[in-house]
Amino acid sequence: GLLCILLASLHFYKRRRTSTPYPPGPKGLPILGNALDVPVTYQWLKFAEWTKEYGSDVISLDLFGKRLIVLDSLEAVSNIFDKQSAKYSSR
Repeated sequence: GLLCILLASLHFYKRRRTSTPYPPGPKGLPILGNALDVPVTYQWLKFAEWTKEYGSDVISLDLFGKRLIVLDSLEAVSNIFDKQSAKYSSR
């Protein structure tokens, strides 16, 4: 019973993760996502490390099934909120 639930959760997690193109980011665990990867304090330092690792000012994380988009530069913020606001307003 428990194994079936875990396998079903994993299937839906992977399916949902690949259905929408998100910015690059670290792969997370099933159900937890990247919750264990984000430090309790000084989160921005880890985010800055990931933006360098993935070569993008915009990265995405999964926290317990919720998508978190991190913008790490003024240019990225300006691009999303000013230039493409209509495109991303529903997210």
